Amino acid sequence: MRPHPDRILAASVLGAALIAGHPASATTVTVTLPTVTASPGTSVNVPITLSQSLVGLGVQSIQFHLPFDPAKVTGASETGTGVVDTWGTPFSFTTATQYSVAAAGIAPVTSASTLLETVQLTISPTATVPSDQPLTLTSFLFNEGTPAATVVAGVVHIRAATGVEAPWGAEFAMRDARPNPARGPVAIEFSLPAAALGGTARLSIYGLDGRAVRTLAAGVGGGPHLATWDLLDARGVKASPGLYFARLEWAGRSLTRRFVLLR
Repeated sequence: MRPHPDRILAASVLGAALIAGHPASATTVTVTLPTVTASPGTSVNVPITLSQSLVGLGVQSIQFHLPFDPAKVTGASETGTGVVDTWGTPFSFTTATQYSVAAAGIAPVTSASTLLETVQLTISPTATVPSDQPLTLTSFLFNEGTPAATVVAGVVHIRAATGVEAPWGAEFAMRDARPNPARGPVAIEFSLPAAALGGTARLSIYGLDGRAVRTLAAGVGGGPHLATWDLLDARGVKASPGLYFARLEWAGRSLTRRFVLLR
């Protein structure tokens, strides 16, 4: 059972009292969150790393909050790894919108590890795909502010279970439509380079006669994407059986994949 938030405050106060006999370094430590990918209804580990070990910096208390959107993340917990979990007495608790940690030790941190903490986030099964959950830390303090800390934000890319992996997602590319042939909705995965920031990318469906049937995505940015065609044209009328083409266009380049609709 996790302690009441008041105990978190108590831990912070304890840390403030303890640092009096152990002056901390004026060094600035960079705290970095990762870029990770997860699908709705799964859990993902978020390692929080340090630019250097805390040995010799006089750190006797640590506290931070990791906020999240409850529409995207439904839970957060510690995994028992990192400096916070192997030193001092850590206290943590989770609300509907954030995960919070405070830890204090009788003596300064002596672990040479640069892994501060690994937090496990549970992605909502109803999270929008694709979408992103920014990762940052608020109210981050070593002791009462010394050494100073700089936080580098990360992100959780929420993608479909069959979504695009990061190396593929850095390219201008498109996978085959699925299923093919199809009797129901058709999924089309594509990716754009990071340079695709101008809103010029477009994914459209065309008929065998070259007529544009439906635009599925327009103005999207760099990274992996998943679009689904519900077989309706731009007027909301169900498309007839036959041969169709998915065409991805960006910066004067284009890719085309063909597929068949059955009755």
